[in-house]
Amino acid sequence: MPKIGIEEIKAAYSLATKVARGKLTDAEAAAQLNEDYGMNYSSAWAYLRKRRQLLAGERYTRTMNIQATKYFLEQIYNDEGEIGLRNALKSVKMHAAYYEQQGKSALPTISALVKKFEKLLSSARSIDDRLDWDMKVLQSYRLSVEKRKKKLPPKGHKPSKGTVTTEQFVRNPDVVAARLHHASGICDDCKEPAPFIRKSNGLPFLEVHHIVTLANGGDDTFENTVALCPNCHRRRHFG
Repeated sequence: MPKIGIEEIKAAYSLATKVARGKLTDAEAAAQLNEDYGMNYSSAWAYLRKRRQLLAGERYTRTMNIQATKYFLEQIYNDEGEIGLRNALKSVKMHAAYYEQQGKSALPTISALVKKFEKLLSSARSIDDRLDWDMKVLQSYRLSVEKRKKKLPPKGHKPSKGTVTTEQFVRNPDVVAARLHHASGICDDCKEPAPFIRKSNGLPFLEVHHIVTLANGGDDTFENTVALCPNCHRRRHFG
């Protein structure tokens, strides 16, 4: 069987998603992976199950290569958000523990990958906090450019910190609103329109990214931000 590379991995995730949405059966998806990508049926079925197992937070025993694990985690975060990623990380950690119970050493790259995604989640807000944040951004977005400009922090401004369960930066909603207004619904990287409209405040769904991250001392200012679609945002973090 040919080596399972990124094209096979992408195809497996895409087909597993179609199975989850009722567009294909497991057997049809496995047959397509076999016929179009040369995956043997055993590997095809294993990769198709993996998305379900990750989303359910279940332990799995058949390992995936690190490239596949990274891709599946990224796509689950894109498709299912924080809750989906938390379940998937739980699943990966249980797999690593199982691997060690069998007298094998868990791949150091798996542990490093989990820590990278956990760091991403450690700064995530709760759903209620996110909705409150979205409304604050909308209120600022509705201001005139002149009024919002008066509220923007000066160059060199650093965010304050607040403690929930972990220490977090308290970002300025006026900076986010100004960047979204400037973007006018177009991603700053790929130049494509926002993929959908955000339910919570009716604005095009673009994510405001700090060019120099706040964790690395970046300023919480308009000049240090870009507005990105979800895919480009993930590329900035993981690409």
